[in-house]
Amino acid sequence: FHYTFDNTTITIDPSNSKTTYGNVIVTLHLGTPSVPEPDHALAKWFEMEAESGFDAFPVHVKFEFTDPVPVGDVTKVLFFSEDNGVTWTASNKTSDITNLSWNYTTSPYYAEFDTQHFSYWGVSNGDGEDPLPVILSDFYANFISETLNIYWITQSENNSLGWNIYKSGNEDFNQANKINRTIIPSIENGNVSNEYVFEDKTPVEHGKTYHYWLENVEFDGSTQLFGPTRITIPEENENVPVTPDFVGLAQNYPNPFNPNTTIKFCLDMDDKVVLNIYNLKGEKVKTLYNGFVEKDNEIGVSWNGKNSKGEEVSSGIYFYKLISSNSVYVRKMLLLK
Repeated sequence: FHYTFDNTTITIDPSNSKTTYGNVIVTLHLGTPSVPEPDHALAKWFEMEAESGFDAFPVHVKFEFTDPVPVGDVTKVLFFSEDNGVTWTASNKTSDITNLSWNYTTSPYYAEFDTQHFSYWGVSNGDGEDPLPVILSDFYANFISETLNIYWITQSENNSLGWNIYKSGNEDFNQANKINRTIIPSIENGNVSNEYVFEDKTPVEHGKTYHYWLENVEFDGSTQLFGPTRITIPEENENVPVTPDFVGLAQNYPNPFNPNTTIKFCLDMDDKVVLNIYNLKGEKVKTLYNGFVEKDNEIGVSWNGKNSKGEEVSSGIYFYKLISSNSVYVRKMLLLK
């Protein structure tokens, strides 16, 4: 199998001892998840998923690329994740990867290896500079019952001291004013999801549009800016639609569960989405939802602890992932029997 993306070619060579291969889906992501090595962030990452019927492990995988240019600790350029991008491990620090070799001195660069299962794979430039310590998955505002709230969700925070919020009546950040008196402390650093809400108590005018920016402040004083997001305050006495309590993917309930649980999600735009469940190996267990959703329409889907074949799955940690046209949300849940 050969897959070609900008600056990157991926070759997957199934085991010659097997007669049935099936198909492999490879998806390119240009997000920047942090990785558990000091000051590293992934320049690009790839999701490998075997369709039903694939039975050709072990496979030989080769990444060949011209960008990013590897520098620094070359053995840390290739990372992998077995839990759908939640945590990442350097490929030279595991016994699961065999026959690992690489060329990071002349272009085209490559890393190749043998593996017994598919997962997520990412490429870092290895220099330990310009890390992106915060992964922001949601940032929005809503106005309900004369209360204006700012919401944001992070999927990872590293070296994060806290947050500032800036507000302006136009898209020019240079005209924005900070609206929080003191820094909003970070909830928790690490590869964990944090959810924030801040009430904007500064004056607003009905019928006017406002723009907001988030500023993340690190312990060393450096900053990173996100946004803007915008909201138009409805005219007085205007019939305002009910806005859901969240946008994205909510935590399942109950959690832990046995054997039934409910997963809710909601988007801020009309879109087609897919909701999948994965085990710790990154193998897809079941597709719970595949269809169109309307803006602000909260959807609840139940899972009975069974895979796509109707078989009960074992106790343990599972991940559920919501994929839309421009966002990917991942959360984990625990099945206890």
